[in-house]
Amino acid sequence: MANDGNQTVPMMTANASTNETPKNDSFLVIEAWKHSNFLCRNYILSGLEDNLYNVYSGVETSKELWNALEKKYKTEDAGMKKFVAAKFLDYKMVDSKSVITQVQELQVIIHDLLAEGLVINEAFQVAAIIEKLPPLWKDFKNYLKHKRKEMSLEDLIVRLRIEEDNKAAERRGRGNSTIMGANIVEDNKKRKKASSPKYNPSKKRFSGNCYNFIDDIKFAVEKVCPGVVSCADILAVTARDSVVILGEPNWDDVKLGRRGARTTSQAAANSSIPPPTSNLNRLISSFSAVGLSTKDMLALSGAHTIGQARCTSFRRRRYNETNNLDSSLTKTRQNNCPKNLGSGDDNLAPLDLQTPTYLDNHYFINLVSKKGLLHSDQQLFNGGSADSTVKSYSDNPSSFATDLVTSMIKMGDIRPLTGSKGEIRKNCKRIN
Repeated sequence: MANDGNQTVPMMTANASTNETPKNDSFLVIEAWKHSNFLCRNYILSGLEDNLYNVYSGVETSKELWNALEKKYKTEDAGMKKFVAAKFLDYKMVDSKSVITQVQELQVIIHDLLAEGLVINEAFQVAAIIEKLPPLWKDFKNYLKHKRKEMSLEDLIVRLRIEEDNKAAERRGRGNSTIMGANIVEDNKKRKKASSPKYNPSKKRFSGNCYNFIDDIKFAVEKVCPGVVSCADILAVTARDSVVILGEPNWDDVKLGRRGARTTSQAAANSSIPPPTSNLNRLISSFSAVGLSTKDMLALSGAHTIGQARCTSFRRRRYNETNNLDSSLTKTRQNNCPKNLGSGDDNLAPLDLQTPTYLDNHYFINLVSKKGLLHSDQQLFNGGSADSTVKSYSDNPSSFATDLVTSMIKMGDIRPLTGSKGEIRKNCKRIN
């Protein structure tokens, strides 16, 4: 206060002016918020469909509007994720339907999961599909689960397609009295029949039409490159490719330039193949006669992890050998291979119960467990000189794979016809 004569005049202080400032600031802040809320609210509403706009246009603030939408649709989104996840987990493959078709259905569900924002890497997808394979695929499932090399989804689908084709061919060929391609196991009675005048080799068919595939390849090659690639080279390359497709390593150095013989002899071919009654010494001797070592013989014998044999080839072992035959195998083979001659002679059994259509080391695991189907198989692990190598292959699949490749290459070098010897056939089934 200032004293001016008789009057006291109030003085303007600094506090008076500063008391007005917060009110102005609050007003400006409120107006700015109202403007921002107006813009944000209308921006959200403009993105809604008409029916939703009518529902939410009465909400006053953008925050309330956002919370209402988030509460509704986050709950629905979580529910959709749970629904799709449950659909994936509950999906079960069945034996009555194509596995490839079911894999495609599963991939659609996986796509829905990815669309919902769930992260599922390829390794998990592969493992999940393998785990969902139907009951009759149990052996193949176990084979895939124990693969050393991680598979891509594309690789898995290729393998499943091949296995499904194999199973379909096996069903079509069931009851056929012959055995596929390189897995033919002829008994002595069959050989005698082959020498009979009444026997007509031209009527002999192989289940799965394996030689027809060679014919198809030869036909295609001849169209592009006539008179250059021999049937022998086609067999050598397809042998390599088959090993790779069936699960073992690739090798690049397949020697080419072979020519086909101008004469053929089924009897000579049969006499070169050791019969299923062979003991270890005879097996070693037979392979040695063509320049292959005992180690080569053992590695190449591992090919018996695929293919089948007739009852006549293992009946004697099934009923006469007990000291080196697992009882579970005896019971398994009893149903499809009766004891009496002439009963079920042509019934087939897989040489390897575990993975009959894939090339791995289960053949040797079976031998160590006394589950060799043929007498000649079990002779490789029966207290003889080959036991240590068989045991090594059963424990170390990579060792078997390496030795198999080496021996396959050596086998391809057995007395080939080259240069001007022999001929390049136009048709693999007959000379020119």
